[in-house]
Amino acid sequence: MVKRLTYIILICFLFTHTYINAQSNKFILGVNVGVQATTILNNNDLDDSGQLDYSVPYKMQYGLNLAYRMNRKIAFQTGLIYSAQGQNYVTNGIASADYKTNLNYLKIPILIDWNVNSDKKLNFIFQFGFQFSNLLKAESSRARINSNNVPFGYYTSYVTDVKSFYTNTTLDVVLGPGVNYKLNNKINIGAILRMDYSLNDIEKKELKPSIRDIANNATLVLPQFYCNYTFTN
Repeated sequence: MVKRLTYIILICFLFTHTYINAQSNKFILGVNVGVQATTILNNNDLDDSGQLDYSVPYKMQYGLNLAYRMNRKIAFQTGLIYSAQGQNYVTNGIASADYKTNLNYLKIPILIDWNVNSDKKLNFIFQFGFQFSNLLKAESSRARINSNNVPFGYYTSYVTDVKSFYTNTTLDVVLGPGVNYKLNNKINIGAILRMDYSLNDIEKKELKPSIRDIANNATLVLPQFYCNYTFTN
C-alpha cells in the first residue's frame, strides 16, 4: 500500500510540474474538504423485518484537485481524496447488538466539470464522471467469523480489523451540482453537493454467506467546499 501511494503521489507531482510549465494558463490546482453522510446499502440489511435500522454516520473527506481546462465551459479534473466512510446499525430492542463498520478510502476521481457561464463571477457548475476507490482500512464491531466460520456473523462491542473481507478497489459513479465564485482571475471558491455510488460489490463474494446480497457504498458530501488556483502566464 505504501508503494502504491508513493506511485500515485509521484504521478500527481509529474502531472502538476508538466502542466504548470507547458500549459500554465489552463492548469488548476486546489484543495477540498467536506462532511459527508455515508452508508452501506445491502438488501439483506434493508429487509431484516424491521429488526435492523440504519443510523447514518457523518464523516470527513478532504483532498487535492488537479484540473485542466479545455475551454471556457469544460475542464477535466482528477486528484486525491481521503474519505472516511461506513455505516452504523441499530438493532431493534437489543442495544448490545448494535454495531458499526468503518471504511477508509483513497479516491482517485476522473471527472468532467461543466460551467454554465464561466464569464460571470457567480457561476453554476455540474460535475460528473467516475472514480477509483482504494481501501486503506476496514474495521467493524461485528465479529470476523461466527461459529460456522462464516464472516459477517455475530456482534461484539470491540472494533476489529476486517479489511480482508472487503474489495480492495471499487469503481464509483460521481455526480455533483454546485456553485463557483471567482474572487479574481486566479482564485475560485465554491461548493458542490457531491454524490458517489460504488458500481461493484464492496464485500468479497467468496468470503461471505451465499445468502448475502451485493453491498454498495453511497456518500453525499454536504457540501464539498473547494478553493482552486488557476496558473496564468
